Amino acid sequence: MTELLVELESQRAEGIEEALLNCLDTAGFSEEWVKKNWFSFLSDGASVMLGKNSGVATRLTARYPNLFKWHCMNHRLELAVSDVVDEVQAVNHFKSFLEKIHNLYSQSNKNSRELLEAAQEVGSQVLKIGRVLSTQWVASSFRSVKAVWRSYEVLNRHFENAAGDETRNSKERQTYRGLAHRMQSKEFLCDLGLMYDALSELANLSQQLQAHSITLLRADHLLKRTIRVLASFKDTPGEKSKEALAAQALGQFGSVPLHSNAKLTPINAKQFLQSLINNMEKRLSFEEFIPPPCAAPPVDETSPQVVSDQVASTSSAISINSFPSLSIALVQDETVAESTQAQSVVANQALQEWRAIRAQQDQEYNTSLLVDQEKERKKLAYQACEERRQKAIEGRRQRLSACEEPSDGALIKFKYPNGHINGRKFSLSEPIQILFDFVGQVKLPVKSL
Repeated sequence: MTELLVELESQRAEGIEEALLNCLDTAGFSEEWVKKNWFSFLSDGASVMLGKNSGVATRLTARYPNLFKWHCMNHRLELAVSDVVDEVQAVNHFKSFLEKIHNLYSQSNKNSRELLEAAQEVGSQVLKIGRVLSTQWVASSFRSVKAVWRSYEVLNRHFENAAGDETRNSKERQTYRGLAHRMQSKEFLCDLGLMYDALSELANLSQQLQAHSITLLRADHLLKRTIRVLASFKDTPGEKSKEALAAQALGQFGSVPLHSNAKLTPINAKQFLQSLINNMEKRLSFEEFIPPPCAAPPVDETSPQVVSDQVASTSSAISINSFPSLSIALVQDETVAESTQAQSVVANQALQEWRAIRAQQDQEYNTSLLVDQEKERKKLAYQACEERRQKAIEGRRQRLSACEEPSDGALIKFKYPNGHINGRKFSLSEPIQILFDFVGQVKLPVKSL
């Protein structure tokens, strides 16, 4: 597969179409060949690309009627999630809080170093926290939520330590005190568990939709399966939601004490899940892009061909009725049994394939987390080393500036083998030969310094 990067002189639909066709022509694809072999066009959902009146896809299909246009399903999935954030206000509050945590550690090396120290205190690991429910793929949002879930105790410990740090000003301490209060609320923990379960399924769907072997039928099957799983969460909570509810009843999550926060509005789980399902069905519908099946043409029942077919059908029915009914029942039972067995085999194969894919994805994800963690550790170690080096350079510069060195010359002493020491003050403007003559003189001085 060849990938080309085309520079656009204009970002309007006409300019994009012209640049694309010129690129094909430059690559050696003639107009006749393109009309015969170009069958699909894929893009994001920008109006300039898929606009119904004058978008690039509309202009191309007018020129090439057989062209099949398609809106990227992962991009449509992101739009569905964005719609949910706009509809459910509590989700937007959850997003804002995790954005605050991300900015806290991405913009301050000191906070990142203190977070690692807090992780050592509680004997845990720290995972990189990124942005949530932003313009990135939903899998990135899931990694961030998963990082917060696994680093829950570490984050709470750092917030408490920073809130009591006297070296910080009162505003900073108050900020960390508010973050710790939010982390210790039962409502936030339940919201985090709900988002973990939902984004886990969406991330799995997103990763499978990016596979090179994906087909439209397979994508439709994966989409419907994900919707069924999300719908089941309304009656039966997911794995992390169950853990959060158990911790809520216990009043403690690990080493973090939990309490109720009346000011915090929790996410309505059923409303959130139903909104997610509705927007996924709306955004990822296949009906807009796949034409409906053609209706069968009307049949004239009085035509000779139809009469002949009816006579043949009647004679066939008579010949079938001449056989014993028991043998027909046995054949039908065997056919149904074989069909049921075949469906069961296919379902088991699909389930095993799905489990293998999930296991491989989990392994790759855990490996990437370890790599990211090692990179972050090396980065912080390098920054700490660089800070120590700069401090050492500054300290040496201050010590040198405090020393008073002679400005008019240097006092040099020379010790001879017999123990005599001779000294002389040399001016910096004197030639070096005078120094050599002084050191190499044969006559020993009578008086030593």
